[in-house]
Amino acid sequence: AGLHSTQLQFAARRVLKEYLCLAHGLVQPAPKTLQMPLRSFVVRGSARSLVDTRMGKRAATELRAVRHLLLPGGGCLSLVAVRIHTGRTHQIRVHLSTEGHPLVGDGLYGTGHCAAIGASRTFLHAQKLCLEVQGDRLDINAPLAADLRPALNALVVLDTRSRLAAAILK
Repeated sequence: AGLHSTQLQFAARRVLKEYLCLAHGLVQPAPKTLQMPLRSFVVRGSARSLVDTRMGKRAATELRAVRHLLLPGGGCLSLVAVRIHTGRTHQIRVHLSTEGHPLVGDGLYGTGHCAAIGASRTFLHAQKLCLEVQGDRLDINAPLAADLRPALNALVVLDTRSRLAAAILK
């Protein structure tokens, strides 16, 4: 019964899904919701998605920058808190890339490896999942993956607000 209930919550989009990602450029700190329909397809056995206003399915991504960071040698990055209201293939990656803020390490929708900070994979972390289990709310929190921590430590925090966020994340 528990598995079926959980599956129904996912299908009804009642599960809260929160992520943390590192994106290129300065994402504005004010919360913003991106509403861009996505169409998924397969190329040589690999899933891809793109914004398609005619044939895409509804996709909503809520985001806010929690920290602005300076790359060694110049350039800015934003640590972004993301909540998805739909669960489309590569939704966060496509939406942020379309906004001009591809994720660090994303070779499919961005520039790929970011050697300056040692990012060996896409900097996207599933941080929190909230669902209902037997009438009670269950919050599942995952600490930042160990392989992503060095990338954050290699960066300089740009502003006071970001320094406060950095202290909380450590």
